Amino acid sequence: MPEIEKNNIILFSVLLTTILLFTLISFKRYYFDLNYQILAEVHCNSSTEQCFVGTCDPTQGECTGTEKGTFYYKKIERQANNTQLCDPEENGCPATTCALGELGCLQTFCDKELGEVCSSSD
Repeated sequence: MPEIEKNNIILFSVLLTTILLFTLISFKRYYFDLNYQILAEVHCNSSTEQCFVGTCDPTQGECTGTEKGTFYYKKIERQANNTQLCDPEENGCPATTCALGELGCLQTFCDKELGEVCSSSD
């Protein structure tokens, strides 16, 4: 076997092994360890918190809120491994909240100074 073909086979084997190794490491990190951030829009109490205001078209699906087509929400960003897995379409799913002292969990409320549409809790 010529020397060039032998080097090509070795190079191909090393590249294929490296790609397979990184694929397996990424799969483990995201699928088993749930090591990534999620962003969720969750219910917000507009009478006590500065909430984002969302609107929906009742003809396009289920709409909840105090006013027709209006709902209030805040954003929560947290580690996926701190979030209980469940189907949001089923009842009994716990609300996504930041636990006291939870690292990597961030609640974002509406800020009128940034030009966002907010509820008026003042």
